[in-house]
Amino acid sequence: MANIHKNKILIGLLIVYAIVLCQYLEHDFINFGIDWRETYYPALTLLLKGQSPYSITTLHNPIWALFPLIPFALLGEQAGKIFMFFAAFGTYAYAAQKLDATPTAILLYMTSPLMVYNLMLSNIDWLVVLGFIMPPAAGLFFVLLKPQIGIAVAMYWLWTSYKSGGIKNVGRIFLPVTIFTVMSFLLFGNWITGKSDNLLSASWNLSFFPYSVPIGLVLLYRARKNKKYAISASPFFSPYMSFGSWSIAQLGLVGNNLLTFAITSGLWIMYIILSLIQ
Repeated sequence: MANIHKNKILIGLLIVYAIVLCQYLEHDFINFGIDWRETYYPALTLLLKGQSPYSITTLHNPIWALFPLIPFALLGEQAGKIFMFFAAFGTYAYAAQKLDATPTAILLYMTSPLMVYNLMLSNIDWLVVLGFIMPPAAGLFFVLLKPQIGIAVAMYWLWTSYKSGGIKNVGRIFLPVTIFTVMSFLLFGNWITGKSDNLLSASWNLSFFPYSVPIGLVLLYRARKNKKYAISASPFFSPYMSFGSWSIAQLGLVGNNLLTFAITSGLWIMYIILSLIQ
């Protein structure tokens, strides 16, 4: 009974916080929904018209990344952004709970500056996170939507599938996503490279590559016994990473109350100091 009561309180607090945060972002941040507005909504508009969405040069994801977003696009740009915000918010909180976070850790994670910035962008990181808590064969379609935050989990599944069933099991799990990836190239050409924007030189790129690679390797090694470390590892391998996407690195650590508190409080202290300096 005590746990049920705590969960009700947590859900209530999260709902209130989500509503307040959404209103705050909507009224105070001109960039709220920038990824939705400039990439995913225009791409979906083209897709629904039967045209190639890859004429939107900032779209670097497999075509199936757009399918779960169709219901939001049908609502229109503004309403779709708001409903996707709440879908993303709920996904992050639910994933944290599935990764053994306590109610306190969930609240700390959802109020982290990394998460606030992530939710402000209206990107599709939350679909990747959804893949983390799915069975591998289905989850691969989601974690590979953005390899910069999902590749280490795919590597973890590669290792565990081989360990449990050899090459045959690897094929069973990895073949579907491989087939769909090849088909996407046949249908849409090379949708990864040749775009007008340069991710590596983008102003928002906050990657520490290659200096962060050793950290990623340590986390990936520790993932042999716990997938959570693989979740945290991916961002350390990527040569491009937005500030908000670093929230995925924090997600893998939410099972540790003290570490979650240290990261969230440390980031807020740093933000306040930088704000005062400026």
